[in-house]
Amino acid sequence: MRGLDLARPGLPLLWFVEVAEPAQPEPAATLIAFSDPRFPGGSVLDPEEAQHAGVDGDAQVGALRWWTATGVVHQLYVAPQHRRRGIGAALGVGAFALQAVRGGPDLHGNGRRTEMGEAWRERLHPAVRHYFAPWTERAAPMTPGT
Repeated sequence: MRGLDLARPGLPLLWFVEVAEPAQPEPAATLIAFSDPRFPGGSVLDPEEAQHAGVDGDAQVGALRWWTATGVVHQLYVAPQHRRRGIGAALGVGAFALQAVRGGPDLHGNGRRTEMGEAWRERLHPAVRHYFAPWTERAAPMTPGT
């Protein structure tokens, strides 16, 4: 288990499971966020540690998936009942840090995203917004039933 320092006022306790996906069209990784007191905030478990601890993916509050070779963010999702609490930003900071520690290219967006993703990008501080290209292609919503 590793740890990420994501301290921020108002952010709920978050811990994570990192899942590597080496056999895709290109290698990818997913950082999955959970919010319960089983682990200290910022803890990062690998899949084996998560399985041993009985972590159930249905309890996740959000996830960020990116292509590790290019740094392109593929998907960012926060469960509806957990939105507007800083979880998406924490996932971004955590994934950015993991990618940097491994010497990969900076995470960035390629202009393909949902309407909610574009609204999220617009709320980013200008110092980090430049990592996400202007909106060029609308992606289908990730929230079930929308």
